[in-house]
Amino acid sequence: MIDSRALSHENGETAFTMRWLKKALFVTAVMDADYKAYYVSRNERSRYGFAWSTRIQDVINYGQPSESKLPQGTGTGFVWRLFSLSRFEERDGGVYVELEAMALSRTVPGCLAWLVSPVVNRLSQSAMVTSLTQTREAVRGLPQRAATNSCRPEILQAEGRREKKR
Repeated sequence: MIDSRALSHENGETAFTMRWLKKALFVTAVMDADYKAYYVSRNERSRYGFAWSTRIQDVINYGQPSESKLPQGTGTGFVWRLFSLSRFEERDGGVYVELEAMALSRTVPGCLAWLVSPVVNRLSQSAMVTSLTQTREAVRGLPQRAATNSCRPEILQAEGRREKKR
């Protein structure tokens, strides 16, 4: 992730935007995406999170003066839609995190599958590892800030988002 920012937070639902850059083999994919997320507490030590994309656009010529976004639904189609389910549970002196993610991508023509499928698979795996790594870093950073901030969930969520951005 190379950029992110919150768009809104109301009625328990958060809207945010992110720019992803992923490299796999000889392909660099850059996407701008908007998401919504909703978290549900099961009890004091357990919560679920749902996040889904509402817009995904490929960025072409990233970092160049001619950089631009392609119209939605056009471009490489590496990722068209994303949905994730997160489970967090505090126990045994730590926090257990389980993340499931589903991505829709375009069908790869059979004659190109040998070339494109490894790229798609590597991008998917890389995105999952990045998400889990950034979640771990955000969680590790929260205890130090908790002493200086109110423990209201919206402040902790905002702190977690800032940590992920770094």
